[in-house]
Amino acid sequence: MPQASILVGIVTPALFGFFLTSILLRPERGVVSFLVRLSLGWGVGVGCFSILLFFLMISPINPRFLPWIEVAAAGCLVAAYFLSIRGRGGYDEDFSAPSRRQGWIALMAGVVFIIVMAAAAYVFAAKVAITPEGEWDAWMTWNLRAKAFYYFQDNWDKPINYIYGWTHLDYPLLLPLSVTRLWMLSQSASHSIEPIIIAFLFTFSLPLMVFSFICSLRGAALGLAAGGALLSAETVYLLGGWLYADLPLTFYITASVGLAAMATEKPERAGRTWALAGLCAGLAAWTKNEGMLFLVVIIGAVGAVTLARSGWRQAARRLGMIGVGIAAPTITLIAFKLAIPSQNFLIRSNSLERILDSLTDPERYASIVIGVTYEIFHYGGFVVAGNHFSAPVLALIFLAAWGPRKGSMRLEAIQISLVCLAAMLAGYSTVYLLSPLDINFQILTTVSRLLTHVWPLFLLCVMLAASRDQENESTAPVPAEESAKNRDP
Repeated sequence: MPQASILVGIVTPALFGFFLTSILLRPERGVVSFLVRLSLGWGVGVGCFSILLFFLMISPINPRFLPWIEVAAAGCLVAAYFLSIRGRGGYDEDFSAPSRRQGWIALMAGVVFIIVMAAAAYVFAAKVAITPEGEWDAWMTWNLRAKAFYYFQDNWDKPINYIYGWTHLDYPLLLPLSVTRLWMLSQSASHSIEPIIIAFLFTFSLPLMVFSFICSLRGAALGLAAGGALLSAETVYLLGGWLYADLPLTFYITASVGLAAMATEKPERAGRTWALAGLCAGLAAWTKNEGMLFLVVIIGAVGAVTLARSGWRQAARRLGMIGVGIAAPTITLIAFKLAIPSQNFLIRSNSLERILDSLTDPERYASIVIGVTYEIFHYGGFVVAGNHFSAPVLALIFLAAWGPRKGSMRLEAIQISLVCLAAMLAGYSTVYLLSPLDINFQILTTVSRLLTHVWPLFLLCVMLAASRDQENESTAPVPAEESAKNRDP
């Protein structure tokens, strides 16, 4: 039965990812901790299984054994988790009782969150009903490549060989291989429900993950506000409905930075959280080429901030754990990049003369600054009396109304998040500057998608900077530099 096979293909990676995150996070006891692991589980599991499928395809092992290998891997993780918690006490969630003000705000934010989620689900459903194959990039690249891998299971190199006329050969394979594995389980690539399922799970895992991260660190009211604010940018769920890879990439970028924030704000329980953050960063690189930029950015941000605050020993420990996490995705990405007989168009279609012309062209700089600034102030939000209130502006208004936390800019989690946000925007702007394509066309068609990659990072900064409770500031977590336990175990 195809339906049963698809269900197994969804549940197995979700279980694998849930118990892998449970082993690495040393979770607290409570609903919020469960939601953190639940929201991370699908993305982590499906990313790991796409790596498994890639190596099965390039090995002598028949890829048709994939379901049995996946079930065995998930079963081993479940057993390992229950063995790891035997005789070990867990951590209780450290929430204090919410104030009356927070209770009312949480109630109102919860209602808004539910309404916005319902609206986003309606728009997503409408988009996939109108274009079930997705928009241009989906059917041209991601789903087309997935079908090629399905039909050429025994000749895996054909979908990445330029002589067959494939486009963008250098694009990483997490999304197409994730679709391929579902088609392999259902034994048919003649229907489009599998890409839609994957897009749906990534799209709506993202707000749940943002909510659970902020709820864990700052309480339910701010967590619900963060989830609703995320979906106030309609580009988020439109990209999901278009079946693009930008939402999976955004998921992994947010997961990596959010886990880094959890590790810094709860250093006494950080454990292997840094390794999980590294794994998510590696999966971002395995999703899109932009993820390779993020991989460099997160390593640099954690290294630089930790070195400045705590010294090289602490930085080496954290980067070592991140290195453990990124190892498998990075090895996979390198193997893939070495196998393809083509370079990225930014390299193939460029020349030193063209690059020098771009670097000395003031109009190009002006186009980038104006275009990106315009998109930032028109990203999401709503219009009132002809005035556009963008989603980032609304988030800042919310922070001003709620009240920022004293000394928030000294928090390590905010510093790492801000460095990642700034470095990603700088990296994207540099690519625009050096790109051989028409700059105005690129800005018109891609800026909103690139802003979506870092939009959750901006929200993390805003919500982490907010006071947990204005009426009782002492309920907020202690800044890392004021804690005597500011060392990872």
